[in-house]
Amino acid sequence: MLVVIWRDQSTGYATLSTALHTQELSLTPCAILGTEIFLHSNKPVRTLEDFQGLRLRTSGAWAEIASRLGASTVVMAGSDIYSSLERGVIDAAEWGSPEMNRPTGFQEVAQYVVIPGVHQSGGFLECQVNSNTWESLSEQQQQMLRLAGKMSVFETWLASSFADLDAYQELVDGPNEIIELDQSFIDAIYAETELWEDEYAAENEWFARVLESQRDFKNDMNNWSQYRLPIGVMGR
Repeated sequence: MLVVIWRDQSTGYATLSTALHTQELSLTPCAILGTEIFLHSNKPVRTLEDFQGLRLRTSGAWAEIASRLGASTVVMAGSDIYSSLERGVIDAAEWGSPEMNRPTGFQEVAQYVVIPGVHQSGGFLECQVNSNTWESLSEQQQQMLRLAGKMSVFETWLASSFADLDAYQELVDGPNEIIELDQSFIDAIYAETELWEDEYAAENEWFARVLESQRDFKNDMNNWSQYRLPIGVMGR
């Protein structure tokens, strides 16, 4: 939920709104995504060395970063992933969180389930509206839509987080092998991601403003762990 705190309580909303307004768009949040499974894989992946040459189905920014880390990335439609894993066209794939992945059946054709999903620890979906259309609404209508968006974020977070618990436990109890990434690989992912961010920000002013806002927020959150228990740890 930190991404929601950044968006709604820090500078996130103002930064995104200003940037999107130049594209004649207005936005409001619609839903939130949970932490993804790092890989459903037919090869065990623990280290950066294991990642070299891995034929990996992925998409977006992670496709670029994974390539820089040594994987052989492939972008394909979700409907092609199952058969591609089954036939050995790809070695591994990332798709979504445990509850999103469960109905895909990837666990049936890929022995290894690799965690944690450091490539996407979470995210939110937004509804983008033409600015002229948005400004034609009354202030009350705009407020109602923003409130509906916030409620949708809350409800999707509750539902998906709870469903993930059962879906992940099903993987643990099943025939698949759960593999945890070595910390050295996680550190390498974070380091390469920061390099990619800096390079992209140098070419894209909009991205640079959002990145600066997010990094400032992360610095503000440095004391979070000093007074809060880790998520999932119950007090006594």
